[in-house]
Order: sequence, then structure tokens, then C-alpha cells
Amino acid sequence: SRMLSATEGTSADNFRWRIQTRWPHFWNIAVQHPWLGIGTEVDKSLGQAANTPHNGYLAIAVKSGFPALVLLLSMVAMALRDGMRGISRGGDPWWRMLAAVSCAGIIGMLVHNIVDSVFLIPFTRDLLWLFVGLCVLAARPPEPG
Repeated sequence: SRMLSATEGTSADNFRWRIQTRWPHFWNIAVQHPWLGIGTEVDKSLGQAANTPHNGYLAIAVKSGFPALVLLLSMVAMALRDGMRGISRGGDPWWRMLAAVSCAGIIGMLVHNIVDSVFLIPFTRDLLWLFVGLCVLAARPPEPG
């Protein structure tokens, strides 16, 4: 049933509730504390359940402020730029594949972060930085010899 609800897109009740109720609530918190955030993405005033934004970008803005979100997205964008350079650069197909897989991993995480706070989960945050590092590495493969 979860897979079938994913095909409903914005007409799904859960997603519509997030857009209309949850996200505006957390957006207001982020706007009230734009520079440093409030230190957590959890709002205990909402009770024990459904007390996080379930939007990774919004969660980072609430927790750490908009400058932290912009810095994170800037570093990821630069890594994607490097990864694209690695893909388009001729040479060893292994390095090109490494760049493509790393870029795909980052893009997948960026998309998933819209509906879940994956960047705040330690394992996936580490995986993101691994992909970022691999993109940077793939753009500058070692010289043969």
C-alpha cells in the first residue's frame, strides 16, 4: 500500500498534510530563527509523534539556520559540478563510472531529502560526504605513471 500511495504524488493525504500543515509550521520556526536555527528539528509542542518537518532542507534550516543550509547545498553543488567534469572528461572509463555513480548517489539523496530528513541521519549524512569526496576525486584522477 505504501508503494501505491507513492504513485498518488501530491494528491496523497499524507503528502498534502505535510505541505499544508507541517511544512508551514516549521517554515515559520525557521524564519523566526534564520541565522542559527533552534538547535533541533523536533518541535515537542506537537506531541510525541509527527513532531519533525519530514523535509530535510527545512529540518536543516530549523536546526542550524539558513546559512548552514546554503553552505551545505553550495558544497554539494560544487561536488556535482566536479562529478560532471569527471563524467565528461575523456580517459579511464573507471574514473568516469566513479563520477557517474557518485553524482547519481548525490542526486538521489537530494531528491529523497525533500520528503525525509536523510541528511540528519548519521549513516546517510556520511554517505553523502563520501559521494561528495568521490565526485571531487573523480574530477581529478591521478596521472598515469
